[in-house]
Amino acid sequence: MSDQVLNSLAVALRLDETERAYFFRIARPSPSSVDSSRTPVPLSEHVLTLLSSWSNVPAYVFDSNQDIVAINEMADYLSPGYAWYGDNIAISAFGALTLFPDNADFVDIARSTVAALRFNADPDNPRLREIVGQLAVDSPLFSQMWIDHDARPMTEGTVPISVDGSELVTFPWQILEVPGGFSMTVWPVADGTRAHELLTHIRETKLTGRPVRGPLQGWPIR
Repeated sequence: MSDQVLNSLAVALRLDETERAYFFRIARPSPSSVDSSRTPVPLSEHVLTLLSSWSNVPAYVFDSNQDIVAINEMADYLSPGYAWYGDNIAISAFGALTLFPDNADFVDIARSTVAALRFNADPDNPRLREIVGQLAVDSPLFSQMWIDHDARPMTEGTVPISVDGSELVTFPWQILEVPGGFSMTVWPVADGTRAHELLTHIRETKLTGRPVRGPLQGWPIR
């Protein structure tokens, strides 16, 4: 299908920039993008070094299926649910909803992970089918969201977290692109905020200096 036809369809459907990018990608996938999404790509050792050097900032790297590939100690401490639910962001998001089913923030986070999973992943990837199958069995809400066919990347946002029994505190997060088809989430908290105060408390009283956990999911270091 030509670009002219695709552009005409995008205009007729009134697609925004994100929707247009997704529409073009699924209509005309390049062989290189398909191959790279199905074949494990080594995670650069430089990325692991960067994660380790950011010991004061929660950070982790994940792939197009939202499998966490590497995570530093601060992020592991603040988000133990990742390890509980097999180090997959989407599965963890719906796991949190089983504990807090009426929390609107967690519902929004789950919806965003579903949209990002559809936007980024290769529909023919066996791992994607495994994740979607598991969530469809475990969560009727996931099935409803998946049927909506919303497809958007995650770029930035906030997440409410209770630290060591504290009140729910809002932490900001930002997603950066990493070479090899990976993404990195960092939590850039501002000085003087309650979130910064809690990170300082964790750093001074809880962290052990443990190395980065990863590479995970069988992804070797380059």
